[in-house]
Amino acid sequence: MKEKDQLQSEHSRAVLARSKLESLCRELQRHNKTLKEETLQRCREDDLKRKDITTHFQSTLTDIQVQIEEHSTRNTKLCQENSDLAEKLKSLISQYDAREAVRSPVTNVLDIVVQFKLNVFTYSTSKMFAHSYSFNVIHMKTSKL
Repeated sequence: MKEKDQLQSEHSRAVLARSKLESLCRELQRHNKTLKEETLQRCREDDLKRKDITTHFQSTLTDIQVQIEEHSTRNTKLCQENSDLAEKLKSLISQYDAREAVRSPVTNVLDIVVQFKLNVFTYSTSKMFAHSYSFNVIHMKTSKL
């Protein structure tokens, strides 16, 4: 009987150990399931973040490309305007040079005419003063007599 009690006691301990092991296995399975769900959730969140970052990056890249194109177009337009203005300036300079080439001889002739008239005026004025002086001298001599 002692043996039977001992066997029953061992059997009870084995059943208890088995029950405890099964309970631990279920808890481990629940824990593994929770970990798996958390890992899947993190993966989904990471994928979503990655997609958001990729979308934002692509949007920013597109904006930069648009700005580059706008600046390139504007730069091309400004270069063309600069070239046009340079051509206009060259044209104005050549027109000025042509006018100066025509105007210079006319100006020289006018300067000569003005100088001649000044000389004639100066000569006439000098002659008039000389006659006046002579007249005064003669008048003074005749009045002394």
